[in-house]
Amino acid sequence: MGGSEELGVGNVMLKIIENKTHIFLFSFAIGVFLIIISHSFLTEGMFFDGLLYAIIAKNLSNGLGDFWHLYTVEGNPFFGHPPLAMWLQSLYFDVLGDGWIVDKIYSISTIFASAVVLLLIWKEIGYELKKAWLPLLLWFTIPLVSWCATNNMLENTMEVFVLLSVWSYLKSLNNRHFVLCFLSGVMLFLAFLAKGLTGLYPFAFPFFYWLFLKRTKFLKLVVDELVIVLGFLLPLGLVFLFSSDALTFFKNYFNSQLLDSLSNEQNVSTRFYILFKFLENIIIPVAITIAFLIILRRKKRLCFDSETIKICVAFAATALSGVIPIMISLKQSGFYIVSVFPFVAIALAALLQPSISTVQLSRKSKMAIAFASSTVFFVAIVLNVFFCGKIGRDTDTLAEIHQIIPYIPANSDVDVSPEIRTDWQFSLYCKRYHDVNLVEGESNEYRIILSQDAHENLYDAYEIVKLCDQHVLLRKVSTMQPQ
Repeated sequence: MGGSEELGVGNVMLKIIENKTHIFLFSFAIGVFLIIISHSFLTEGMFFDGLLYAIIAKNLSNGLGDFWHLYTVEGNPFFGHPPLAMWLQSLYFDVLGDGWIVDKIYSISTIFASAVVLLLIWKEIGYELKKAWLPLLLWFTIPLVSWCATNNMLENTMEVFVLLSVWSYLKSLNNRHFVLCFLSGVMLFLAFLAKGLTGLYPFAFPFFYWLFLKRTKFLKLVVDELVIVLGFLLPLGLVFLFSSDALTFFKNYFNSQLLDSLSNEQNVSTRFYILFKFLENIIIPVAITIAFLIILRRKKRLCFDSETIKICVAFAATALSGVIPIMISLKQSGFYIVSVFPFVAIALAALLQPSISTVQLSRKSKMAIAFASSTVFFVAIVLNVFFCGKIGRDTDTLAEIHQIIPYIPANSDVDVSPEIRTDWQFSLYCKRYHDVNLVEGESNEYRIILSQDAHENLYDAYEIVKLCDQHVLLRKVSTMQPQ
């Protein structure tokens, strides 16, 4: 009796493996991504910019500032980027508290949202959702995608709205045409509110889709573009019309961020830097695509059709339209272009789709896929659990902060030397973890100095509270409690 029950369960499992192979392929793609980010997902430490945005979001959650008034510390307004992404993150703080893990949860949630919209785009261009594991896998292997996913970059939030804009336009070609075209423009308005002008390149997508696929007439394209532009300009105009604070914010934003980056700021030696970063980051998905093509050719399954080539070129052109305009400025960073990579992944996956669709997997192959996917996913979970709570970057800095911060009351001003004040990573962690502001001077109860300066800086007014490898925490003797 027991043997027959086991046999029945075994048959059910075999049927699941045979009929649900795509689920295992999705789990494989997700497992690969979780392995890639395991050392940085549930671990402490973030890139400087992401740390700064988390501080601003935390301040919003704590009542310091509002949507159009952002602050790094009280009295220090921030106009570096539009506010939407930081405001959205502040809602996470409202619900989940202000622990460092909230930064990672918000950052990853934007990647998850982008992945969902990527699947919707894949379906809208005519492919089966069952095959959407392929663009997901290609996208997840791009280094900048995994790096941004755990570093709380504004581009993550912008990417969601960029993809929603493209999906809305594709959806509009089938029903509720002008409403969805208008919605596409609204999504670009939200992308602009998340990171600025770098989110507006999908304005070019309808043109490329018309140019290469010729599914609509040119006049219809022009009307569509006008409706999309209206969807962008109308909410922008309403914001400026009814909010003087918004107008003031964007005046400061354009002056401090855009004009300076075009005329004064320079952090790269060549305008082609961003193009090199783009090519560098697509090496892995391109290599995977080529490997697939070689295998399919050997199995005589390689095939292409004109529609596939056109879709591939249209999405590749859209990706490049998000890269090339950045070459105008000599202020460039690789993460500026992270939102173009879903389009690269779709283009490459579309190229493979006709050939892969002809492959009929044997039961043995399906079993192998199920085993490999389950193994990868299990390893991913184990690695993330293993690294959970550890320090993923800035190890020395965070180790010292964990030693010093417990002795300092929250929301304190702490005196430091100019050398420590300009150690921005140290300063931002102090602010993010305990709302401790580092200021130059000798007027506050606590003071942090470098360990190497301890002997020459110690004098009667201070006493050592905590001595670390790189820093020393001092407190004024006059405020010490009697032993």
